[in-house]
Amino acid sequence: MKLTQQKLFWSTNLFSGLLLCVITIFLGLTYNQTGQWPALALAGITGTVVLAYGVAAWVVFTQKRLQTGLGLVMAVQIMGVMLAPLFVADFWLIGLIIMATVPLKTGIAGKLQQMPRFVILALLAASLMIGLDLLALPNRLLILTTLPQTHYLVIVTGGVLYLAGLIFLLWFVRLRPQACCYVRPNLTTQLSLLVTAILALSILVITGVLIVQIHDIQIKKVGQTFQTTAEVEAERVGNILERQIIDLANLGQSPDILNRVEEVWAGYPGNDKTLIRSYLWTQENRWRHAAENDEFVLQYRTGPAVMALTAFRGSHNSHKNLFVTDQVGGLVAAHGEKPEKLFYGDDDWWQTVWDLTQDGVYLGRLTHDPATQKVSIFMAVRIVSPKTYQPIEALASTYDLQSIQQIIALANENASHKVRLLAADGVVLAGPTKTEIGQPAPPLFKDILSAQADRAGPPSGWLLEKPGQTVLAYSRLNSTSQSNLDRIRSLGWTVLVSDSQAHALAEVNRSTEIATLVALLALAGIIIVANTMAKIITRPVEDLTATAREINEGNLDAQARPAGPQELVTLAETFNSLTANLNTYITNLRQSEKKYRALFEDSKDAIYLTDPTGHIIDVNPAGLSLFGYTEAETQRGNVFHVYANPDDRLRFQQEMELHGSVKDFEVKLRRKDNAEIDGLVTATLRQAEDGTILGYQGIIRDITAQKQAEKERLQLSAIQRELDMARNIQVSLLPPPQPVWGGPDVVCYSKPAQEVGGDFYAYHALDDKPLAGGKTAGGFALVVGDISGKGMPAALLMAVSLASVQTVINQSFSPGELLAHLDRVLAHYTQTTRQNCALCYVEFKPAGNGQPGRILHAANAGGVLPIIRRGNGAVEWVEVGGLPLGVGLGAESGYQEVTLPLAPGDLVILTSDGVIEAMNQTGEIFGFERLEQAVAAGPALSAETMLGHLKRQVTAFVGPTEPHDDLTLVVVRV
Repeated sequence: MKLTQQKLFWSTNLFSGLLLCVITIFLGLTYNQTGQWPALALAGITGTVVLAYGVAAWVVFTQKRLQTGLGLVMAVQIMGVMLAPLFVADFWLIGLIIMATVPLKTGIAGKLQQMPRFVILALLAASLMIGLDLLALPNRLLILTTLPQTHYLVIVTGGVLYLAGLIFLLWFVRLRPQACCYVRPNLTTQLSLLVTAILALSILVITGVLIVQIHDIQIKKVGQTFQTTAEVEAERVGNILERQIIDLANLGQSPDILNRVEEVWAGYPGNDKTLIRSYLWTQENRWRHAAENDEFVLQYRTGPAVMALTAFRGSHNSHKNLFVTDQVGGLVAAHGEKPEKLFYGDDDWWQTVWDLTQDGVYLGRLTHDPATQKVSIFMAVRIVSPKTYQPIEALASTYDLQSIQQIIALANENASHKVRLLAADGVVLAGPTKTEIGQPAPPLFKDILSAQADRAGPPSGWLLEKPGQTVLAYSRLNSTSQSNLDRIRSLGWTVLVSDSQAHALAEVNRSTEIATLVALLALAGIIIVANTMAKIITRPVEDLTATAREINEGNLDAQARPAGPQELVTLAETFNSLTANLNTYITNLRQSEKKYRALFEDSKDAIYLTDPTGHIIDVNPAGLSLFGYTEAETQRGNVFHVYANPDDRLRFQQEMELHGSVKDFEVKLRRKDNAEIDGLVTATLRQAEDGTILGYQGIIRDITAQKQAEKERLQLSAIQRELDMARNIQVSLLPPPQPVWGGPDVVCYSKPAQEVGGDFYAYHALDDKPLAGGKTAGGFALVVGDISGKGMPAALLMAVSLASVQTVINQSFSPGELLAHLDRVLAHYTQTTRQNCALCYVEFKPAGNGQPGRILHAANAGGVLPIIRRGNGAVEWVEVGGLPLGVGLGAESGYQEVTLPLAPGDLVILTSDGVIEAMNQTGEIFGFERLEQAVAAGPALSAETMLGHLKRQVTAFVGPTEPHDDLTLVVVRV
C-alpha cells in the first residue's frame, strides 16, 4: 500500500473519529448527570461508530485493505445517522451533512464508478432519517433544540466546511490529472455524476426557495398570532383601567360628596385660596398627631360622604383608601386607612389632576407587596360640579391590580405561550406564575420596553429574538373607548407574549423537514432513472471503447458491433473501415518525410540549417522575411553575407567547435537592403554518428526593436535624473515653508506643474529700512512670483528672479521702487526669451505708538491681487496693480503702492495665477469668486489651517485632472 493512500484514510476519517470520541464522552457525562436513557443510547451509537473507525484503521494499516476499511466506516456511519433521530431532536440538518460525506469518501477511496449508487443510498438513508425525526418520539434529547442559534450555526458551518474540504480532496487526489492517485472516471460515471449534479442543484434550489417561502409565511403567521394575543390582552388591561377611572368619576358626582365639599369650603376662613392654603398648613400638624378617634379626625372619616365612599368600596373591592380633596387640595372625606396628610395641594399627583390643561386623571405610584404578591396603583380624577361646570374636587384611590392579574393568568392557562404585563421599569406586574410578580423581566425585553416607554416604536409588533431563541410579541395598553388612552399609556406598561422558537416554530420546522423529505425522495427517484438511462446510453460507447482498446493493442482484426443511435452505428462502421486500411496508412507513414515541419514553418523566429562551410541548406519563412531574401536566393547564398562584421562569424564558429552549441549569441546582422539588425543566435552542431560535423542548425531572434527600446529607456532615465536634479536644486533655492523668526504666523506652499516650475516665494525680516517719512523697525517682507511659461525655461528665470529679489529686498527701496528696480534688472534676461515675471511684493510694518496690529505696504507687478480676511470674517481684495517685471515699461511708468491697516487676527493671502486658473475635467477654472468664497469659509485660527483649507478646496475642484500651471500660496496671520 502506498503512503499516500494511508494519508487519504487519515485525512478523511481522523477528524471524524476524534470528534465522535468527544461526543461519546459528552453523552456519557450527560447520562451520568441527568439519567436520561436517550443520552446513553446515543452514546452507544456514537461509540459503535468509533469502534468501527478503530476496526477500519486496523484493516487499513495491517491488512492493507483501504477500500474495505472505508466501506466499513461508511456503512456504520449511515446506520448511526439513520438511528440518531430516535434519541435526539432536530438532528436532521446535521444528519444531511454527514450523509453527504458518504459518496465523497467513496470517490476518495478510488471507487468513482460506485459514487452514483452511493449517492442514491445516501439519499434514501437521509429520507428515512428525516422520516424518523418527523415521528417526534417522546423523551428525546433536546440538546440541539436548546442550543443557542449561534452555536448551532457554528456546528452547521463546520460541517459545510468539512464537506468543502472533502470535495477539494476528491478533486486534488483523484480527479486532477496531475494527482498522485489520479483515477479517470468512465463515461457512465461522468454522465451519471453530471446529471446527478444538475438535477440535485435544480431540485435543491427550487426546494430551498419553497422552504424559505413556506418558512417565512409560517413564521409570520406565528408572529401575527402572538401579536394579536398581545393586543387583545393589552386592550383588556386598558379597559379595566378605563373602567376604574370612569367609576371614580361617577363616584365623585355623588350628592353626598358634593355637599361635603361645599360644607368644607364654607368652613374655610374666607374665599381667598392663599389664606385657605395657609389655614390648611396650620391644621396639617394637628392632623398628623391626632389619633384615629380624635373628633378632629372623625369629622373627615364619618358622615354621608364617607358612607358613599364605603358603599363604592363594597361594590369595588379592588379599591382601597379612598379620599376626596377640594379645589385647593384640602382633605374633604376619607375611607380606609387614615390619610397621611390633610393638605395635598403641593403634591405632584394633585397638581397633575388639577392642571386644567390636562385630562384631569393621574395614574402612578406603583407598589408591590412581596408577602402577598399584590400590586397596586394610585389613581385620581378631577370632578366637575354639575351646577357650575367648574372643577371642585379630586377623588383618589389605591387600586389593587388583582383583576388584571387574573385575566393575564387566564390568558396563560388557555395558551402554550407566556403572557406577561410589564411595568415601564421592566418589573413583572402579572405573568404565568405569581413568583414572577415584582421581579425584573428577562434582559432581552429591555429594548422593547425602552422603545414603548419613549413611544419610539410602533404600539404593537413581533420579532424573532435570535440570541435568546425567542419568539416575542408586544403591545402597548389600549382601550375600546380610548377616552383616557394617553394617560393609560403614560404608565409605560407593555403586554409581552413570548415563547421559545423551538416550541413556537415546531410546526414551521416540521414543514421544512417534510419539504426536505419530499425533495430527497424525488431526487433519489430521478437519480435512479438518470443512472439507468446513462448506462443504456453509454453501453454502445463502452463497446466501441473496448474495440478501440484491442486495436490499440495491435489486434487490427477486431470488429466493432454497430449498435445504438445512428451516430454510434456510423462510428462503429468507421472503426471497421479504419482497421481495414490501417496497415496501408502505417506503411505510407513510415515512408513519408520524418521531418516535423509544423514548428519549422510556423515559428516566428528565423530557423536555419547550414553545412560546415556556411552554405544555406534550408531556412523557414520567418528567416526569409527577416533578411528580405527569396527562397531561391538563400539556396545560392552563404551565411557570411548576413554578418555585418565577418569577425562575428569567426567567433561563432569558435564557440560552436569549443562547446558544441551557443545560446543567445548576440550579433549584428545585415539584411538584403543593407539595413543592420540586432539578433540573438541559439545554435547546435549537426554531427554524424562518427562525430563528423555535418553543419549547424539554429534559431535567430530579431531583437532590434528591443535594443532600440532599451536605448530610449536609458535616454529617458538620464533626462529624468537631470530633471530630478533640477527640481532638487530649485526646491533648495526656496526658503523653508515657515520662517524661523518669532514674528507673525507665516506659512508658504509652492508646487510646480512639471518637474520644475516658474513659481517662487520669498520672505525677509527687514532691518531698520529707511522709508519716506521716517524709519520703521521690526517689519518683514513677503514676495510671490510667477514666471510666464513652465518647465526648464521658467525654472531658470525663476532662479534669476529669486536671486534678484533677495539681493535688493533689504535696500532702501519703497515697494514700488523695488519693483521698478527689478523690472530693469530682469529686462536684460527676458529680451531674448520674451518671458516676464509677475510678482507681488508686500511689507508688514508695526502699527506704531504701541498700537496692536500691522501696516500693510503692497506693490504688484502683474501678480494676483492680495486678499485680506478680516478678523470679523469680511474678505477684501487689495486693489494694487502694475506691469509684469522684465517688460521694461514698469520702470518707466512706476508702480502703484497701497497702504492698509491690519488688526490682530487678520489674514493676508498671496497666490500665483495657478490657483485662479486651476482647471477641472470640464475645462472650468477655479476663479476669483471661488477663491474669495474659500477664504471666507476657511478657518482663521492659524495660517497653517487656512493654507490647508485652501489646498483642499483647489484639490477637490481639480479632481484627477493633471495641473496645467504651477501653484503657490502664502498665508500670513497678523
